[in-house]
Amino acid sequence: MRGYWKRPEETAEALREGWLHTRDLGRLDADGYLTLVDRIEGNIRRMDGDVHTAVVERVLESHPLVRDAVVPGVPDADLVEHVHAVVVPAAGTCVRTRVLRELVRAELGDVYVPTGVTPTTELPLTPIGKPDKTELRRRIVLANGE
Repeated sequence: MRGYWKRPEETAEALREGWLHTRDLGRLDADGYLTLVDRIEGNIRRMDGDVHTAVVERVLESHPLVRDAVVPGVPDADLVEHVHAVVVPAAGTCVRTRVLRELVRAELGDVYVPTGVTPTTELPLTPIGKPDKTELRRRIVLANGE
């Protein structure tokens, strides 16, 4: 890669010292295989540990009554980020917040449990069709009056 088309600042950030910095997070297994698990932007930094939002999303989507789930980090009044889940229930169903929080607690532990769960009928998408976490975060902050 030589750079991003007509985006010199992003190119300078991504291409440094001969390396392409992708902003992906991964883990190496015992055999040396790399598994990509999330993006740095999808990482919520907390005092009690980092939360990889893609992991929480996968657990939420494993519930049969959840069609889609997105987990943005949402700041409180003190700018501390909290795990918040936005879920699209399966057609014709609803799922209780308590059930989803307990599912995450059982699978991942307390650090990953969403402090809030917002149901929605559809997710806002970016121009390339990915869930728009920035827009979701904005909506949640507005709804909370912060």
